[in-house]
Amino acid sequence: MATTTFAIIRDQIIVKIKAITPTLLAGDKFDHVPKRYTVEEYVDSAGGSGTLRRFDLRRSGMVETLPHLGTSEIMREEFALLTVAYPKTLGRYGMNDRLDMDDVIRGDARQIRDTIMSTGNFVSGQSEAQVTIQEPERGDSTWFQSFLIRVLYLEAQSLT
Repeated sequence: MATTTFAIIRDQIIVKIKAITPTLLAGDKFDHVPKRYTVEEYVDSAGGSGTLRRFDLRRSGMVETLPHLGTSEIMREEFALLTVAYPKTLGRYGMNDRLDMDDVIRGDARQIRDTIMSTGNFVSGQSEAQVTIQEPERGDSTWFQSFLIRVLYLEAQSLT
């Protein structure tokens, strides 16, 4: 059977999110923060400027090995946390400010969830992706929308 790694799945998710054309404010695309930053660190360093829809994706929690009948591969269950930044800028999201900002975040959340869960976007060896949309963290200058992602995949087993 085909096998994969978390790194390959993570990189595929990043590519697919960057390819999304948002339903609202379509000119502002999703973009991954530089690898040396978390999204929160990036927003702090940039002062909020140019941070709309900047995101990061990182492992979260333990790696679990699940029962599997194969001899050369093991079933892995891993969790990742995806966080997207939305700076609070008056008039940026529309005439209704916070209400329009909330609409943009909710629309983006649905598109991100659907993209990650679409089996057509899975890599070979990946069998599942579940997404839990969390309540946005509403900071004074930036809101952060987070997603808990659970992935199942087959990983090559090194037998010695």
